[in-house]
Amino acid sequence: MPVRSPRRACLGTAAAVALVAVWPAAPASGSSLPPPTRPALAIKVDNGSMTSKPGQVHTYTVLLRNLGSTDLRDVTLTETLPSGVSLLDAGGGAVSAGADTQVTWTVALPTGQQLVHTVKARVDRLPDEHGVATTACARLGDSTVPVVCSTDVDRLPAEVADTAGPSTTTLLGGSVAALAAFGGAAWYVVRRRRAAAAAVAAD
Repeated sequence: MPVRSPRRACLGTAAAVALVAVWPAAPASGSSLPPPTRPALAIKVDNGSMTSKPGQVHTYTVLLRNLGSTDLRDVTLTETLPSGVSLLDAGGGAVSAGADTQVTWTVALPTGQQLVHTVKARVDRLPDEHGVATTACARLGDSTVPVVCSTDVDRLPAEVADTAGPSTTTLLGGSVAALAAFGGAAWYVVRRRRAAAAAVAAD
């Protein structure tokens, strides 16, 4: 009968222990792991406008709804304002931070219920590109990962002008130019005909 060395015996035991550690145990008969659950929250932010311009005051309405079957007792609701937009007022026990660029509420939201908060802000200056966007998010407890988010984007005046088509002044100017060109061509044709008639009469 071959004799195994102590070193080989130890290695075999370690391999067996490692295999047991990484191999999942078979679930008991009739049992199953519950699927991971996620709070069913719905959120929307809207200021009722499609465009923004300097000096314009927007009132943002933030709506948060609990669509799940569990009461939520520690929900952090935030609205982040873009650069160049100043916070004027926020109700519902809001706390502002980050040079008035973020508004935060800590709320409880029973199942099937919803809450509404409003934020009033003024557009001091427009960004160089893109639109004026504000984002509202909801997260649970101490988590830094939002469960849901919603963004409201307003177009800039230049973007509206680009998509509005030619202005009335431009159309009028084009019509005048067309009429002038047509009149010049007609006058040239009449002049040529008169010259031809005069040449025939002279012959």
